[in-house]
Amino acid sequence: PPRHVRLFLSSPGDCVEERRLIRALVKEALPVHPHLRGRVTFDLIAWDDPNTSTPMPAHLTPQEAINQGLARPSECDIALVIFRWRMGTPLPHPQYQKDDGSPYLSGTEWEYEDALRGARANNGRPAVLLYRCTQKPMLPIDLSEAEESEIKTQYLKVSALFDRQRNSDGSIGGAAHRYDTAEALRSLVEDHIHGLLRQMLDAPPPVTAPERQTVAGVLEVAHQSFLGLDRAGIPEQEARLDRLRANLAALDERSDDPKVRALLAELEAIVQG
Repeated sequence: PPRHVRLFLSSPGDCVEERRLIRALVKEALPVHPHLRGRVTFDLIAWDDPNTSTPMPAHLTPQEAINQGLARPSECDIALVIFRWRMGTPLPHPQYQKDDGSPYLSGTEWEYEDALRGARANNGRPAVLLYRCTQKPMLPIDLSEAEESEIKTQYLKVSALFDRQRNSDGSIGGAAHRYDTAEALRSLVEDHIHGLLRQMLDAPPPVTAPERQTVAGVLEVAHQSFLGLDRAGIPEQEARLDRLRANLAALDERSDDPKVRALLAELEAIVQG
């Protein structure tokens, strides 16, 4: 069967043309590519998808509505995060706050951090691709002083986010990609998605954090069933163990992770003991 890939598209509201081109790429161009046709299906998660309207109830903030109506970035395979000149609108605090207690400066920053948390917990899934436009903000001559100040403030916030991609010694701590036009971004994203898909199609799906919790549950049940003093109903326990062993073996086939194989060995040791 074809591999199903979910992509999350995140950006502030000033990336209108970028979002339009990425939607067309994922929905129209990639599915019919000669090397991908029949091998991959796509689901683009985007709040502005014209084919899947996201309801915005009046009692929720826009970010809450998006979170309830769409999959989170951390639940997807690829997260595309794009910035032009704006950081976006701050999220309510303390409802949304970082580990250090500081507020998220926008929904896009929250989505970016959520994607990173998912990648750290799930062996690099989603793959997080971060982009920034290299053009400088264009300031109309009739701007008020307050409007000009707001544009500069937004631009500096975006710059600060990208500055955090560098470590204190100046070395690169996280990858970020630059583009100058929306068309250039479209080509860049296409190349990056093709590269990621080659890796996905050649490799088994990773063992995710929820699956690891399932493995831990398997071992707990095995301990309860085979290390307890009461061995009544052994045939039923043997059948249960066979199912547990099959579940672990299926995970092992999907991953080269030595931890899964160690869990299999531990399970066998419980049975023998």
